[in-house]
Amino acid sequence: DYESQGDIAKAEAFLKEAIDAIDKPNGNPGRAESLALAGFLNNLGSLYQGNGLGQGTPFFERALAIREKLLGPDHPDLSVTIYNLALDDWNQGNLERAEERFLRALSITQKAMRLGESVSTGGMEQLAWFWLARGEKKRAVDLLTEGQNYTEHRLPLMLATGSQKQKRLYMDSIAAGTSGVVSLHLKSA
Repeated sequence: DYESQGDIAKAEAFLKEAIDAIDKPNGNPGRAESLALAGFLNNLGSLYQGNGLGQGTPFFERALAIREKLLGPDHPDLSVTIYNLALDDWNQGNLERAEERFLRALSITQKAMRLGESVSTGGMEQLAWFWLARGEKKRAVDLLTEGQNYTEHRLPLMLATGSQKQKRLYMDSIAAGTSGVVSLHLKSA
């Protein structure tokens, strides 16, 4: 992918082209196309957010609106976009709004976890760092521990059923999460 290769301009152009192809003013996109549109919008927002371009919020907001309309307000697919919006709020200094969004996304994530659904715990890690920055060390450690426990619980299933690529990605996410937990413990010790 272009972003991982450092070619931000090509990644941006590809995502914009994909959005334009789906988002035709006179078109009548079906459910899958609209969810695809939401995915591309979220990815473009993430590209901007991750590269300090500061233009992600409108794309995240539109992606969230589409997903809420098609999936409902508590579907696990919403949590990634809500976490992204929370990060934007945090980066812009709107801490109250950031925490509101973080807590909404966390509620969706925890509900999905209780139901045994597969969800990413990356947003939980971001919220833990947010709480650490606000001096809420115990809350941060508890949340990271919850995320790690869930990830480790899913490990045997992923290793038994996932493709080689899925297994590698899952193991990479575990390593990153474990590094975060260790780092947080060291900072709060």
